[in-house]
Amino acid sequence: MLKFETYDDAVYAHTSYVKFLRHPDAKGMAEAWLEDRDNKYGETAALPSWVAFQHAITDAIDTDILAMEQEMLTAVPGEDHDHLVATLENCVSRIGVMSNERRADGIA
Repeated sequence: MLKFETYDDAVYAHTSYVKFLRHPDAKGMAEAWLEDRDNKYGETAALPSWVAFQHAITDAIDTDILAMEQEMLTAVPGEDHDHLVATLENCVSRIGVMSNERRADGIA
């Protein structure tokens, strides 16, 4: 899992990835990579990657930018815990108002 210094960095990386997947050249790059994998390792080895490429744009759009387990929140003590929860709630609200179309178009 990648870790970014700020929420804005994570949103930028995510939207850049979605833009890349939507670019006309992305399909050709994926096909070339799959062909190379098939040639080197065989069809069976290439199949999981082929399936992943088929769903990449949908998976990218549906992915949550932040992932935080409850155990992680409870491990933060005192005032830091309250600040962390407030920050995460702000981030989640920002994600919640961002439509899939805006996320797919790379508009943060």
